[in-house]
Amino acid sequence: MEVGQIGFYCEKSVKKVRVEKRVNEIVNRLNKTKTEDHPDLRRQREERDSEERREKKHILKAQREKEEEEIMRQKREAEQSSYDKLFKPECMSSNYDDGNDSDDFM
Repeated sequence: MEVGQIGFYCEKSVKKVRVEKRVNEIVNRLNKTKTEDHPDLRRQREERDSEERREKKHILKAQREKEEEEIMRQKREAEQSSYDKLFKPECMSSNYDDGNDSDDFM
């Protein structure tokens, strides 16, 4: 078999049609419109690789931002649930310093 030749599994199923005479007019029109494209495969590969790297960087950046946001949220929650703000010495007062006020209202 030649390179590029098509082979069929079951030759009985193949339908062959015979062309009586070749019409050069049609063949010439087809040959005029036929184009063979030789793409620059190296350039296409580099473009694809750079696009993949750009997408990967974008995904990693979004993931990093999400993690930072989660850390900030956890810090805010820990700060809100902590009692550090309530127990500042300058805001505290003691009953011993006030004296005995219970005698005034009777």
